[in-house]
Formats: sequence, structure tokens, C-alpha cells
Amino acid sequence: MGEFGQRRSGMKPALRRKARMGKERGAGVGEERSLEERLGEYPELRARFEAMLAIVENADGDIVKADEAEEQVITELRQLGRSALQGWAERKQRKVQSESEGRSGVTHKVKKTSTGTRGSGRSR
Repeated sequence: MGEFGQRRSGMKPALRRKARMGKERGAGVGEERSLEERLGEYPELRARFEAMLAIVENADGDIVKADEAEEQVITELRQLGRSALQGWAERKQRKVQSESEGRSGVTHKVKKTSTGTRGSGRSR
């Protein structure tokens, strides 16, 4: 570890991750998409970012104090995180489900509808 918790490469973890993701996806030869294009695939995240920008720009003109702005930003960040994780979980579930459907011999969990076998009578 280098100074201020950065690794010796001098690159912050988020930038290293972005560079690694670009290599994994084969990006770099004219394939890099803008943030606008990427957000187009995730309307719920786009709405959250737009709400965050409205707070920053004080679009409604109702934020007077820094404490109010901070509170609204924190609330919006929490909702953004919730939306991001919800979307991630849904996409992951669809991917796993489609992969398992493609494999033969995979059994699916099905909710049991039977309450058991009926008794044959009184025991003595």
C-alpha cells in the first residue's frame, strides 16, 4: 500500500475496476459507451440520478440551508443504492434461471402443494 491507502500502482480502486471491466468486455476499440447510453438501459437508476441533479441544482428553489440539501442528498443516495441493488438482484436471478433452464437434469424447487397423506383410521 502506498500513501493515503492507494495501491502502489497509483490508481484508485474504482479506476482499476473500470479499467479491468473494460478489458474483460473487450472495450477500447470504439466500443466504449457514454454514461447517457448506459443509463438508458436502467431507467430506475437514471431517474435517481436526475433526482440527485435536481437537488444539486436546487431546481425547485426550496433548499435554503446546507443541512436540508445534505438530508435530501443522503435520502436520494440511499434510494439510489436500493434501486441499484434491486436491479442487480433481478438481473442476476434472470441470468441464473436462464442458465439453469438450459442445462438438462437440473431440478427446480417447486412449492409443495400436498399437506401429506390422509390417515387410514383410528389406531388402537
